[in-house]
Amino acid sequence: MSESPILDEHFATLHKISMSDLYLGFLKKVYPDVLPHQNFKAFVKNRPPNPEVYMPLLKRHFEKVTDEDVIAINRLHQGYQKARISVYHGIDQLAAETEILTPTFQEEPVWSWFMKRGRDEKVYEAFDADFQQLSEDIEHANIEKINQTLKEQRREKRPDDGFIWLMLTEPVLMGEVLDSFNDTEIFSKWIKGEFKEWEIEF
Repeated sequence: MSESPILDEHFATLHKISMSDLYLGFLKKVYPDVLPHQNFKAFVKNRPPNPEVYMPLLKRHFEKVTDEDVIAINRLHQGYQKARISVYHGIDQLAAETEILTPTFQEEPVWSWFMKRGRDEKVYEAFDADFQQLSEDIEHANIEKINQTLKEQRREKRPDDGFIWLMLTEPVLMGEVLDSFNDTEIFSKWIKGEFKEWEIEF
């Protein structure tokens, strides 16, 4: 079991927080530029990603890169990360591709982006290899970010506040966590670095 009672079975408490009017009101106040705010999942989808994370990769492989490219491959990263996490839960890789990656590619804005950028097979294959590595690097950075926050809260003798603080300061990351994980034991192993992403090939 988790050391924090907030990290309870199936993330029930954190899901409850994410659906509360108080939390959604907080997101509307802090991130007024993000629309729509119907629910937490909509916020996670529509919060603009940091272009600095993706621009070097995009410019290395494509010409005339725009913000639309950044938004599309951020969604793509979220799909790949979720697919890897589903494998950590014990789901077969083929099932992860069918149930998670295929719908990710079929949804907008990824579909239109792929139809544009995937025309040249060789160019896209080169991009894809680098992109999947970047996606894994982002996942590692996410783990480090979570661990650092929890460590700081433990240092201040407020271990239960760590996940609350993450919900306030890293809402997109926590949205990805709540969307991808359904087992807190798997999550605990994930943040301890017990899974080997390089063994998963999509």
